[in-house]
Amino acid sequence: MSWYSFPNRTMCDVLAEMRKILNLLNASRCDSQKVILLSMVEEIQVYGNRMEAGLSDQSDARDLHDKRKELKNTVNKLEDQVKDLEQQVSDQEEKLNKINTRIGNEK
Repeated sequence: MSWYSFPNRTMCDVLAEMRKILNLLNASRCDSQKVILLSMVEEIQVYGNRMEAGLSDQSDARDLHDKRKELKNTVNKLEDQVKDLEQQVSDQEEKLNKINTRIGNEK
């Protein structure tokens, strides 16, 4: 049987099943081995939790990077709009100065 034929199982599912099996073992026969195996199962659980947390952190970092990219593009567009508006204001002020100059010359 290849590993492809197993249903989708998580590491936590496998560890839970291992704990059940270890609890079913005859305690009088293999108490010391059972304690060692239980501690190893718990150690694997810790590693799995760390791995899962790391994957979650990577996903969060990727999402934040994408959001930062979007915000940076928005800021760049707004800066371009500000430059355009400043140019329009400058042009309008220039026209106003010319008009004021003509009015002053006509008096």
